[in-house]
Amino acid sequence: MNGSRAGIAVCIRLARRLGPFLNTLLGLGPMRIRPITVGDVAVVAPLKAAVHALHVAAEPAVFKPMTLEAIAGWLRDRVTEPETFGLIAEDHEGPRGYLVGARREQGETSFSHRRAWLEIDEIEVEPRWRRTGVAAALLAEAGATARAWGLGELQLTTWAFNEPALAAFAKAGFAPMIGRYRRAP
Repeated sequence: MNGSRAGIAVCIRLARRLGPFLNTLLGLGPMRIRPITVGDVAVVAPLKAAVHALHVAAEPAVFKPMTLEAIAGWLRDRVTEPETFGLIAEDHEGPRGYLVGARREQGETSFSHRRAWLEIDEIEVEPRWRRTGVAAALLAEAGATARAWGLGELQLTTWAFNEPALAAFAKAGFAPMIGRYRRAP
């Protein structure tokens, strides 16, 4: 049994590494990343709905259920905000993932320096494309956007229940910078 599992794991790793090459060889085309437009809302909304459903299930006292139409409307409004940017990772089959973020700024105070950063508000990868480099490619493009805007860092927030995201962000080089705790009064 263990030999079979090890063999399968090797095949999966090989397929992930060869995936882009095989796509090109077979004429399927590589994944591309481009800015999200209002025209992409219909294909991005189901990805947003899936991640939102996870949040509703884990934190029902915080997150409320939304219809796909409401999510699409929210996304449509969001991607047209001036300080917001969005990216879509796609191939010939459709979206593999998306990222939405915005420029954030904190003015100087008596206690802290002025800071500006690119906040990644959302990132989601289609389940079958997870662990294939889609999130890394979206984050790399977000980093390029931050540099182009003259921003010194990327920041993001995730809920403690989202262990796969915590692991992915750590793998991508993100480090915790603040802790937030709660309890009943």
